[in-house]
Amino acid sequence: MHLRIREGTVHESHGKRWIGLPAKPQITRDGQVRRDERHKTLYAPVIEFLDKPTRDAFSQRAIAALLETYPNAFAE
Repeated sequence: MHLRIREGTVHESHGKRWIGLPAKPQITRDGQVRRDERHKTLYAPVIEFLDKPTRDAFSQRAIAALLETYPNAFAE
């Protein structure tokens, strides 16, 4: 399968790395961006994996491919 995912995000926290899949801002009925109590934009997934093992396997492979191309991607 040939698939290109655009607008993904790369994350690292507490020794873990993962890929965030694209999401779109949630919009209220009156056309405003929906926000949480801290005024951060709320997002709805565009693509999602239905189970954690598949999501984790995807992230591991995507991070490996990223590091193969950009070895210093996570350098401080």
